[in-house]
Amino acid sequence: MTSRERVISAFNRTGYDRIPVKHEATPEVNRMLMDHFGLPNIAIAMGEKFGRLMNYGDGVYAGQFMGAMFAEAFFEKDIVRVIEAGLKAIPAESQHAEMVRDLLKWSQEIPTWEECWQRCQKIYRENPEYQTASNGDIDCKINGAYVLLGLLYGKSDLDQTIQIACRAGQDSDCNPSSAGGVLFTTAGFSKLPERFTKELNIMMGAVLGVSCGSMTLVADAASDKAEMLERSGPGMVLGEPLWRTVASDNEPVLFIQEEGKQLATGKLLFIPSEKFRVAHPDQKMQYEEGKDYTWKPGTNIIELTPNSRIPFKTHAQMMPPKDSPNMFATVLHSEGRFFHDLQVQVSYWHKTDLWPQPYQQLPEQLPRVLAKLRAKQPIKLVALGDSITQGFNASGFEPSLAEPYQPCYPQLVANTLQKRFGSKVTLVNFGAAGAEAGWGVEMVPKVTAEKPDLVFLAFGMNDGGGYDKKMTKMRDDVMTQNPGADVVMVSPMTMNPLFAGAEGFVWKAKFLGGLVKENMALADVTAPWMDVLKKKNFSDISGNNVNHPNDFGHRLYAHVILELLPLTPATKD
Repeated sequence: MTSRERVISAFNRTGYDRIPVKHEATPEVNRMLMDHFGLPNIAIAMGEKFGRLMNYGDGVYAGQFMGAMFAEAFFEKDIVRVIEAGLKAIPAESQHAEMVRDLLKWSQEIPTWEECWQRCQKIYRENPEYQTASNGDIDCKINGAYVLLGLLYGKSDLDQTIQIACRAGQDSDCNPSSAGGVLFTTAGFSKLPERFTKELNIMMGAVLGVSCGSMTLVADAASDKAEMLERSGPGMVLGEPLWRTVASDNEPVLFIQEEGKQLATGKLLFIPSEKFRVAHPDQKMQYEEGKDYTWKPGTNIIELTPNSRIPFKTHAQMMPPKDSPNMFATVLHSEGRFFHDLQVQVSYWHKTDLWPQPYQQLPEQLPRVLAKLRAKQPIKLVALGDSITQGFNASGFEPSLAEPYQPCYPQLVANTLQKRFGSKVTLVNFGAAGAEAGWGVEMVPKVTAEKPDLVFLAFGMNDGGGYDKKMTKMRDDVMTQNPGADVVMVSPMTMNPLFAGAEGFVWKAKFLGGLVKENMALADVTAPWMDVLKKKNFSDISGNNVNHPNDFGHRLYAHVILELLPLTPATKD
């Protein structure tokens, strides 16, 4: 099933122009959601922007819930998981979220949809506490419940899903359309019976609404975006690491005008072997040599022109006075997308300037998870760590959300393993901002409850005294409670060297290496991170200029881990 088929299937439902944002919307909203499949954060943002034009509270959450379900349905067949993805997109304390949780629970306890319908009526229609916003009129909670009735009791049967959602009543054009739309999207166009598709085939060139274009045009545009998702976005997968290729793709550069210099300059990791591409941080607009920058062949320095469109900072701005806004210790600092929007992306060949250390495949240290992956068995990956593991400053992380929406390093690893081996990889991310190793020890029971096949332990950025004892206990507890899981100890990047030395991080990496036992491995991120800093500024590869990686840094983390999980065993000489 191709991405284009999935896109077309999302239109293939009665009342294609019904995606609820107060339980119904326009073809234009439909189009926007189709253009951002797999991106539930975009569905959330659209609900905030467009849903609030005519709704508030649960009326907005209903649209965000449905939008996130559609986004997930392009990549997930299990209806419960699709619903759970929608639930994550709305406030847990909202009545709409309460309704979703109830329907998930009741569908396991109540044998028939008719009996469950009666429960829905009693609570979400007859109880005035759940009618305060609608005053007894059409309400998104009861209609949302009927959509879920169809999805949960329809048991993935196309006809039953639509019929149940319709027979439940209330907004009985939108509800079966929404339920059918989500289910049909999980199936894909090619899997649908002809009775659902023959009329669509006639209408493929018809214009949808005012500005949507035809189904064909929308499907083509969205399928192009699907192919891009392996290169960017939440579905991004990684290719070769920088130490094993002669191509540097989307290398970030933050241009700085040093003291006494007329023009700002930026540093590349390698010396380009030919002309290169310099793109805006969103990777759409390209800058022009001569107009925006100049480059002298044989060097790794790019210089901006006096009237360049490329953003830059002065040395003084990078080292603001004490108590200045966005100042941390001695350097400019900001979370969110502030630094992302300053870092242009440079792509180039460096055929004569190679990584200093020749690549050698490491001996395999994670045999059990590798055996499962090579046998195409599903695995569960649990990542336990601090804000870096959580995803801070990756462009796909919600507080920093910006194109190209790259996920954090645990998700990059999961995506790439799934693509590399053809196995289903489920990620559970327990990363948390400010977390240190003592908190990680307390979290081990939650890790164990997930029954993992592979565990990442990634602490060290926030840790001071007692790190060795805490990490030793964490390792021992994880291995004792999860005897079948392989474990990767992930050493951290360094902080900005302008105010914090690297010695403590080097010590932590060495210590973690000493903790490695059977069915364990060290992912030494510290060493290549420091190698990169020999050639580039810290502000090029950090997302906050203090202690978080940007997209490049998250890719570096992921590449180091992925080297431990090769597709084929190393050959013996």
